[in-house]
Amino acid sequence: MKRNYKLWSTLPYAGEKTPPENPEERYAGRWPLCFLKRNEKGMITDADGCPIQLIRHPNKISWEKELEYVKAALKKKNDKEINIAKYWGTGVATKQWTPIMDRLIDTYSGDEQPMTAARAGRILAAVHSAINDAFVVTWLLKYNLNVARQISLILL
Repeated sequence: MKRNYKLWSTLPYAGEKTPPENPEERYAGRWPLCFLKRNEKGMITDADGCPIQLIRHPNKISWEKELEYVKAALKKKNDKEINIAKYWGTGVATKQWTPIMDRLIDTYSGDEQPMTAARAGRILAAVHSAINDAFVVTWLLKYNLNVARQISLILL
């Protein structure tokens, strides 16, 4: 059986031997949204119901050109960029964002306007709701389009 290397579902993640199988994530694109909405056709919209153009159709993307951009970026990466990538690529996004938000809440809580628990909770809720929407849309596109990341093609 010949594998289609442009389908992410046929490729193992880095360091693994088989393609991923996670039925929970398969349906994550259908989970409820907080700030964004879905219209009657299932399209993602803004809060006013205007459709959002999420991505160009994969058939209109020059995959070879995109792959060259990734290869060029990999050749020029420096230690600082590697550390940034490791930070943002380790674990789920809330692992990175929550400590940042906690530091910002502490930083901007002053004598003139102390940060109450309720206000801090609202800030965290807004950020986590935005993260939720970003992941729901990402999983929706991931499973509907089934397009491999360029880095996955390089690692073959």
